[in-house]
Amino acid sequence: MQPWTNFLIVVVTIFAAFASASSATAISSDNATYVAPLIETCPVGSSTCGKIKDKYLVMLREGYEPASHLSYISRTLHVDDPVKEWRMMWHGDGVYSVRKVSADLIDILRRDPGVEEIEEGYWFQMDVVDRCRDPAYSEEERRQCYDASPINPRMHLEDERRASAGTSEDDKSETSTFRGEKKEL
Repeated sequence: MQPWTNFLIVVVTIFAAFASASSATAISSDNATYVAPLIETCPVGSSTCGKIKDKYLVMLREGYEPASHLSYISRTLHVDDPVKEWRMMWHGDGVYSVRKVSADLIDILRRDPGVEEIEEGYWFQMDVVDRCRDPAYSEEERRQCYDASPINPRMHLEDERRASAGTSEDDKSETSTFRGEKKEL
């Protein structure tokens, strides 16, 4: 073999080594810099909602296979069975909730390029109107509920009567839920 052929083989080999090293570095640096957003729905110090410790809702990017995500969890976080250990519950394509997951593990999970966003679990206080519309309440209990609330109970009772009668204010005739009679407006 001629010396220039050996030189050319060495140059091509070095070039190929640099190309593969730089693409591997680019892939790993993308994984290291990507962090999915953590959505905090409830403001700190709010009296109407609060964070549920160690509970999160995870949304995957469209087209990202759940099997790939579970593999990432097992490989990166060293969790053998995340479905069981984290009490993982799937809510549809690419959306699941987890429990018993620390904030530190969530920070690592956010670095999976297939994760679109993570939302903290939270509780919120039911509005008085919603509470008073509970179907388990009798009509008298509903009245007492509205009477105890600072809102205008008459307005909401009238709305409920119209809703249960299947009519609205715009109708020309209205069915009374108490008398079962029609009256012209």
